Amino acid sequence: MLDPLPISLSPPSTRAPRPSRATPVRAPRLPATSLPRGLDALFATLDAAPRLTERVIGAALDTVVLSSADAVGLAPFDVAAYGRTRLRVTDRYEVLILTWLPGQVSAPHDHDGSCSGVRVVAGVLLETMFSLGDDGLVDARERRRFPAGETTVGDDATIHMLAPSGGALVTLHVYAPRAERFTVYVARSGEVSRG
Repeated sequence: MLDPLPISLSPPSTRAPRPSRATPVRAPRLPATSLPRGLDALFATLDAAPRLTERVIGAALDTVVLSSADAVGLAPFDVAAYGRTRLRVTDRYEVLILTWLPGQVSAPHDHDGSCSGVRVVAGVLLETMFSLGDDGLVDARERRRFPAGETTVGDDATIHMLAPSGGALVTLHVYAPRAERFTVYVARSGEVSRG
């Protein structure tokens, strides 16, 4: 089994309204022979695409047939923080499985130049979309729920926050190009809900 991909984020300070940079800590790749068969079509589509756009990423994620048991086998739940496990990384993209327990939430963040797509494998995803204010703080502008089997994609300018809505959540993520770093933002007081 692949080691979980730890997150190198500390909670953003509410005193400093400027965004901060964070770099994900890298983990070794999972050997291809250890992957569930449901990921083959995803990797084949991503590998064959001449350009990885939001549309291509969304369509590729929509083809994925992956059981929650297979996904959790790759990235077990962690009571301390949501779990992140890298499934594949190339020079063009990165694929991760994330596992979330109730109350676990990402900070508002972007993907610093990467298109991203998220497929909900199990549970319900709450995605909060933000806009950047002139003062450097972000304002929640839309909340959307995605049940198991649905996909959401975002361009490189998307600022969002992810959380489970209700119970546990398992999500499959694609970043193109791979997410080398991202910006963490501070939301205005009282605007962020945890699902």
